[in-house]
Amino acid sequence: MEREERFDFGIAVHRGMEVFYTPATWDTTDTDEKLAAAIEAFLLECDLQRKLYLEHHKLNELPLELADAYQNRLDLGSGMLGYHAQYIHPEFDGWFRPVAVEIPFEVTLDDPDNPSQPLRCLDSPHCGQVHSNDPESDDSLVVYSGRVDALCEDKNNGGYYVFDWKTAATISKDDEFLQLDDQVGGYCWALAVVLNLDIRGFIYAEMRKDYPRPPRLLKRIQKGCLFSTSKVQSTNLDVFEPYVARHDPQAFIRGDYDEYLEFLRGAQAKLFSMRHVIVKTDTELEQIGGNIAEEAADMVGRPRTYPNISRFQCLQCKYRQPCIGTFRDESVDLLLEGGFIQTDRRHWMDRSRHEQMEEVTND
Repeated sequence: MEREERFDFGIAVHRGMEVFYTPATWDTTDTDEKLAAAIEAFLLECDLQRKLYLEHHKLNELPLELADAYQNRLDLGSGMLGYHAQYIHPEFDGWFRPVAVEIPFEVTLDDPDNPSQPLRCLDSPHCGQVHSNDPESDDSLVVYSGRVDALCEDKNNGGYYVFDWKTAATISKDDEFLQLDDQVGGYCWALAVVLNLDIRGFIYAEMRKDYPRPPRLLKRIQKGCLFSTSKVQSTNLDVFEPYVARHDPQAFIRGDYDEYLEFLRGAQAKLFSMRHVIVKTDTELEQIGGNIAEEAADMVGRPRTYPNISRFQCLQCKYRQPCIGTFRDESVDLLLEGGFIQTDRRHWMDRSRHEQMEEVTND
C-alpha cells in the first residue's frame, strides 16, 4: 500500500490535543505549559509526516509550493491550539478532568437471535472478511471496535463522558443531528461495556480549521476606524473588541465599531469552536447496543429490520423525533397519532406509480 500523498492536518491537531489533555500532567501543569507541550507534539507530528513524504518520494526537500503550504499548516495548527488554550479551555474545561486518552476498544457482540451466545460470522463471503468459520474459534467472533480520543470524569456530578474533538471547515450550532449519531451512541455504549463505567454521555468538541486574529490595519481611516470591519475576516468578539479598545481607543469610545461589534455578537459571525454535550441514559445505551448487534447480524448474512441510524441518514428523516423519543423510552403514541397518517403499502405503491406517470407525461 502506498503512503497517503497529502499531509494529514487532522491527525497532527489530534496529537496536540491528546498531549494537552494528558491525564498525568492535567493537575500539575498550568495552561501555558499544556499549550507548549501540545504545540511541540503537533509540530513533531507534522515533521514526521514531512519526513515520510520525502522518504516516499525520494526527495531531499519539499517542492516550493508544498513548502509554503507546509509552513502555513504549522502556523495554522499552532494558532488553533493557542486559541483553544487561551479562550476555550479556561471557560469550558473546569467541570471535568481527563482520565485516559487514545483508548482503543473491542466489544464482542451478543447474538440477537441467541442473547446468551456471542455473535459469530460462519459464512465469510457475506461479511467480506477472510477468517475462520469455526464456531469454536475466536477468529469467527463479530466485534465492534474503535478508538476514543479521551475519557473524562465529571468532577461535579460523577460519571464519565466520552470526549472527541473534530477539525472542520465550518461549525454547526445545532446538535440535534448528534442525538442519533452512530459514533456518539456506539462509543458511549462500547466504553460502558468494556470498562464497566457509568458513562453519562459524549462531548463533541469541534474546532474550526482557522483561528481568530486581530483585525487588519487599514491603509486609511474608514468611517472613523483604523482597523478593518470586514465581515469575512477571521476574528471574533473575544479577540476584536479588546484589540480595538487598546489600539484605537478614541474610535472605540465614539462607537465607530459598535455596528461591527453587534455583528460579532450575532448568529452570522464565524464560530471557531463549539462544544456539544450529548447525554445518554442507560436505556438509550442498552438500545444502542442491541441495534449494533442487529446491524452486525445483518452484515454476516441474516437479513433483518433494525434502526439504521447515522447523522446523515437521520438529518432529513421525518421520523427523527419519534425515533429519539423511542431511544429515551418515552411514549410516542400521541406524537405519531398527531403528526403522521398511517397508510397501507398498496396506497403508497399506487401513489408512487401515479407520480412516475406524471413525470413521464410532463417530459
